[in-house]
Amino acid sequence: MHCAFCGWSWDPSPDEEPHLGACLDEAKATICGERQDQYGNPEDSFELIGSYWATYLQEKAKDGTTIISAKDVAHMMILFKVARCQGQKPKRDNYVDICGYAAIAADRLMEVK
Repeated sequence: MHCAFCGWSWDPSPDEEPHLGACLDEAKATICGERQDQYGNPEDSFELIGSYWATYLQEKAKDGTTIISAKDVAHMMILFKVARCQGQKPKRDNYVDICGYAAIAADRLMEVK
């Protein structure tokens, strides 16, 4: 079996169901250990991400547009990853993700002229 939210997998025996809260237990272990060590305090990271997104959305609003498109989501996910790299020990995975979001925006979301 596989949790769609956290990716946790388990292979229960026919008589065994995962205990209620197993996904929460894994999330707690991740955010209080591995992720905390990699990215620092979530409050700091969230503040920086919020700042980047607010600036992006303010610029977008200057055109009178309030709908967030799929391309905007790709751009904002790139900003999310940039924030993860800033002020912390950068990880290669963040740069790979940035390339991936940019490729999706360029190959699938740009208007073809």
